[in-house]
Amino acid sequence: MRLQEGVGAWSAVGGLYGTKSQISDARKALKSTLYNRVEGLLFLNERTLVLGKYVADKLWFTKWGQKLQYKVTNVRPVYDLLKGVPNSQTLRGAYWRKSGEMGNQYNDPALDKCGLLWLSPILPMTGEAVNEVMGLVEPIFAEYELIC
Repeated sequence: MRLQEGVGAWSAVGGLYGTKSQISDARKALKSTLYNRVEGLLFLNERTLVLGKYVADKLWFTKWGQKLQYKVTNVRPVYDLLKGVPNSQTLRGAYWRKSGEMGNQYNDPALDKCGLLWLSPILPMTGEAVNEVMGLVEPIFAEYELIC
């Protein structure tokens, strides 16, 4: 299935944030670091997504255009989420602990008394650092009945 969809055995998604020069430097560093280590590295921005949709819409009748349309359609919600813009697909995750059937109404987690708290600490990628952060976070989460 992954081969059919053109997805590698390992895939990653991430966002680069900062000034234009900071993003440019980060892109160069990623390209340099990952050169000859990954099959493909693709950087997207609003302009490339809009252009991709435009081309896909014009070439909808070709196999290539249909494939591009599929990719643009599936990347858009992830791209928007990285920009901090939720949609019905991403908001659905906020309802994972909510009991009862919601149908297609996953539009307002605050109104429905559910949601997510996103915590993304920056720390060294070592077991010791992770254990230290978990030691700080777990008591706070327990106090407020949050899931860690």
